[in-house]
Amino acid sequence: MWDSLQQTISDFGDHRVLGPAALIVVGWLAWHDERALAMRLCGALVATALVVVVLKLIIFTPQDTLWSDDAMFSQYFPSGHAALGAVAYGAVGLILARADRRWQPALPMALLVLAVICFTRLTLRQHPWGDVVGGLAIGGAVLGLSGFAAHCAPDRSIRPASLALAFVAALATFHVLRLPTRFLLDSVLY
Repeated sequence: MWDSLQQTISDFGDHRVLGPAALIVVGWLAWHDERALAMRLCGALVATALVVVVLKLIIFTPQDTLWSDDAMFSQYFPSGHAALGAVAYGAVGLILARADRRWQPALPMALLVLAVICFTRLTLRQHPWGDVVGGLAIGGAVLGLSGFAAHCAPDRSIRPASLALAFVAALATFHVLRLPTRFLLDSVLY
C-alpha cells in the first residue's frame, strides 16, 4: 500500500506524465499571447531532457543494477524526475505566483510537490540522493539560464486559475492514460 502510494506520487515527475502536461502549459501560454514565455519554457524542457539523456547515456553501466546504502550517485545519474520536475513545476509556480498576488503561494506549493516527488525517488530506491540533487541542479540551472523568471513579469492577461486548472487536469489525464512504456527512450529517461 505505502509503496503503491509512493509510486503514484513519483509518477507525477515521470516524463510520460509531466512532459505532455508541461507541453499543455506551453500551448496555453502561446494561446494567451505569451509566445516568448512559451518558447522559453519549451526550450528549457527540451534542453533539460537532452542533458538528462546525454548524461544517462554517458554514465549508464548495465552490469551494475544496485548501489550501496552509502552511495552518493548511481549509474542512473541524474534523476529525470527531479530535473524535468524542477523545470515544469518551477515554471508553473513562477507563472502563477507572478500573475496575481493572491496566487503567490503557488510557487512554494509547486516546490513542495517537487520535493515530495524527489523524496519518493529516494524512498523507492530509484535513485540515491546525489542523483536527485543532480537532477534538481540541472533542471534549476536550465530554467535559470533560459531567462524564464526574468520574462515572467506580472501580467494581468494571464488568468492563473485557468492555467492551474489546465496543468492539473493535464497531469491527471496523462497519469491515467500513461503513454506507452517505450515512449521517449523510457529506460534512458528514468
